[in-house]
Amino acid sequence: MKNKITIGILMFGALNVFGQNADKYAGCCGAEPYEYIHSDMNIFVPNAFTPNKDGANDLFFPHINGKVEEVIDFRILADEGEDILYYRPTIVYKNIENYGWNGFDEDGKAYIGAFRYTMKIVNQKGETKYIEGGACRLDCDAAAEMLKSKGGCFFPEQAGDGENVGKVDKTKPNKEKKCG
Repeated sequence: MKNKITIGILMFGALNVFGQNADKYAGCCGAEPYEYIHSDMNIFVPNAFTPNKDGANDLFFPHINGKVEEVIDFRILADEGEDILYYRPTIVYKNIENYGWNGFDEDGKAYIGAFRYTMKIVNQKGETKYIEGGACRLDCDAAAEMLKSKGGCFFPEQAGDGENVGKVDKTKPNKEKKCG
């Protein structure tokens, strides 16, 4: 009898832990827009990234075409509530490693799962477009494996080139070895 109770408790605990891990990515990929077009501006905002320091998809930032003059008030917020995880008054693309979000909050703690972003995009004519949306910071753990078969995940490495700058290139691989 004692063994049956122990096994039942262990199974319940395992189901609870695996359920929590799976839930952290439940709202990821496919539900949010990832391309924005306004006037002559094209903006691709990835809806997933993996800051695991492998050189691929490590930073979250909008990918823009040459008609965008400036990205201002770039904010990353927790999925629920108004907690600001990251803020930059402007993004300097020549120094993007210091302006893109690396997936950590101000205290150096990794934020995992869904988050929201807001920003203003200004074109060369001075027109401003407010953009907001959602994306996910993936930890490339076992729970992220479910995203391999889920359509709609677009990573920074899938940003378009040439005349497709500021758009997603769905033909490009995401270059993730462990997940995605």
